[in-house]
Amino acid sequence: MKIVLDCNVIISAGIRSGVCRRLVHHVLDHHDLYVSEDILMEYKDVISRPKFKAVSNYLYSLMEMICELSELVEPEKTEITLPDMDDIIYLKTALAIEADYIITGNIKDFPQKQYSTTTIIKPADFSNVCKIAAN
Repeated sequence: MKIVLDCNVIISAGIRSGVCRRLVHHVLDHHDLYVSEDILMEYKDVISRPKFKAVSNYLYSLMEMICELSELVEPEKTEITLPDMDDIIYLKTALAIEADYIITGNIKDFPQKQYSTTTIIKPADFSNVCKIAAN
């Protein structure tokens, strides 16, 4: 499957073991993860915030894996609006590669459940779809 991960999923994976951490590793191991330069910049910007200092080593390690294992996309410059304008980078990337899913903890920021071929889904729901086992 073609996947785009919202930054909040990456941060949640870094903060605690659980659904998001298992999900990120599952996506990296079993699916095609796509990012854009803007997505990578947001990941890096958020990871570097002082409030994440306690988990920064894990987050930077995760970021390295993402850079190594994801595919870089250059989305088209199209006009899209969303309630949270910061999420446009995820939708543009997903639409550019006809992603199956954008996985986000903030589905309210995506008014539609489906954009073209891309379904907006919460981490727990994606984990259920893929039957990601809890450890």
